[in-house]
Amino acid sequence: MRRSAASAGLGVALVAGLVWALWSCAPWLWPRLFPTPVGPAEQGISASLSAAVVERAFDQALVAGGGELPPRPPGEGSLVVALPRGMQPAQLQATLREDPRLATASIYMTRADDLLWRLRVFDGPKLVLQQDVRPWMSVSPPHPLGNPPELVVLLDARGGEDVWVRRVLGWRSPVAVILQPFTPSTLRRADEAARAAREVVVAVDGAEPLAAQLEAVPHAAAVLIESELPGELDRDVWLALLAHEQLVLIDGCPQGCVSVDEAARAGVGRLRVAGRLSADDAEGLAEVALVRNLAVQRGYGVVLTEATREGARRIEGLLDAAKADGVDVVLPAEAARQHQPRAR
Repeated sequence: MRRSAASAGLGVALVAGLVWALWSCAPWLWPRLFPTPVGPAEQGISASLSAAVVERAFDQALVAGGGELPPRPPGEGSLVVALPRGMQPAQLQATLREDPRLATASIYMTRADDLLWRLRVFDGPKLVLQQDVRPWMSVSPPHPLGNPPELVVLLDARGGEDVWVRRVLGWRSPVAVILQPFTPSTLRRADEAARAAREVVVAVDGAEPLAAQLEAVPHAAAVLIESELPGELDRDVWLALLAHEQLVLIDGCPQGCVSVDEAARAGVGRLRVAGRLSADDAEGLAEVALVRNLAVQRGYGVVLTEATREGARRIEGLLDAAKADGVDVVLPAEAARQHQPRAR
């Protein structure tokens, strides 16, 4: 009887010890007996961030701030997006950084140009999204009292209609005319502009000899360049010819073809194009707002429009607004004298 009790007690102790051992070792033993698949994050590999997710977060941030969904036409690349009124670039950056979907992303908002900011979203070293944005702009921005900006209007006569070229040249407001070398109407239109005391702007091709293009257009006061200069071009020689002919360089590249320092070292007056009036309604108002805001920012605004009925109507509206704002309309040479570039 005594031996049976001892055996029973020993059995209970052994069972209790085994239960305690299993309970203590369960966290270590269970995953080894029944392993589960290891996810990418547990393997140290984060799931890649897709452009669609970033674009969706960007769109939702705009709409939440009172804006509209930005257009993304297929095959046209990324368009400049206007931020809603009251939203600053830094605020958009902060909103995206707080979005849990972008928790692993590196988000930067930097100034790319006057009134232009660039948003870049990285997933590690990979650039997932690059989007240019502009803050909301008033159609009638205030300017310093006693020091209003100047407005330079260029009538693009390349392919324009003769009747509207002559009509605009007859206006009292000074409007310069853009001409292309080697066309049948170039000499006649250049003479008409000179008789009307208007300046002639030569639309030059950086890939063609500059001297020949200038020789083909009489009465030239400025040149317009709208695409990057070829890499093999001797830029110093190219600019030296402009300086020798005392021609103003009007830079129509979106980010600038010739830097301020280059123009200043060469002694060439340089103006940058603010915009082209080529649309009506809401988009047209946005273009006018951009031109007028850039004019306040830079001290001058250069605007282009076609030599057509619609182009003349847009110019007339812009000139009326400039007059109401006390903004002077000047020719390119005068604007370049007032805003001569200085090397930094």
